[in-house]
Parts: sequence; C-alpha cells; structure tokens
Amino acid sequence: MRWGPAHAEVIVTEQGPVLVEIATRLNGNLNPGYQDQCLGANQAGLSAAAYTRPEEFVQEHAGQVYRKLQSAYTYNASTTLDGVVAEVDQEVVAQLNALPSVFLTGVKYPAGSRIRPTTDLLSAAARIYLTSADDARLDADYRRAHALKDSLYRLA
Repeated sequence: MRWGPAHAEVIVTEQGPVLVEIATRLNGNLNPGYQDQCLGANQAGLSAAAYTRPEEFVQEHAGQVYRKLQSAYTYNASTTLDGVVAEVDQEVVAQLNALPSVFLTGVKYPAGSRIRPTTDLLSAAARIYLTSADDARLDADYRRAHALKDSLYRLA
C-alpha cells in the first residue's frame, strides 16, 4: 500500500492483546469528531481531501507523520444479559456521558429489542468512545464504564 486509509484492530483479552485485522480500509468505528479530537484529523476527511483536492492535500500533508493529540479507547461493551429490553436506563447513560473522558456513548439496543450475551463485535451491547490527554483518567473512566455497562438495560 502506498497511500490511503488503513485500519488495525487489536482486542485486549484476559490473556493479552490479540491482533484481529490490519487492512486498507476506513475504520469501522469511524466517528470523525472523535478522531479529530484525538488526532487533529480523521480518515474520512483526509481520504476525501486526497481525492477531491489532491494538490492541496499533498501540500498540507506530504511528509507529515501521525501525531497523537491524546489517548483514546473505543470500548465495545460486552454483556451477559439475555432477554427483551424493557428500557434503556437514561440515568446510567447520563452517568457514562458525565465521565470526563467520554466523548460519546452509543447504546445499541432500544426498548423492545432482543439482547443476548455478546459473542462477537456485532453483538456488543454498547460502544463508548473515550479520549483524554491524561492516561490515568482514561483508564479510570474505562473501568467505570465497564462497571456500568450491564446497568444500561432493564429487561422485561
């Protein structure tokens, strides 16, 4: 690959990190505002600029290297819940969103939908974007989000 968007995915398990994928494609968890905050740019915007304004893109970005503005986690929260969602607990969503490093909480299952124990990325119960210049804050907020994740849903 000479240029273009790239994606690398690592899942951290209890046994350690596992490389899932390295591919020439946009990130599947793409959230431009989140990436802008973490990196000062995002894959979609840079890719579009490279195609639509190539000379300007080269002048602005040629020879540049990746620069991290702050650390980030995209937490795809697993669940052991099994049943029909009666409601999403908005107080828990508010608690998550109030954590200093939480950029966005994406709740996957609306009321009335079936939730099952997580078996893969697609069956995760929520996606929580966290970012901070303070790695200790980021880790503490991740641990709190992990503790709250199954409280997001009330089952029928």
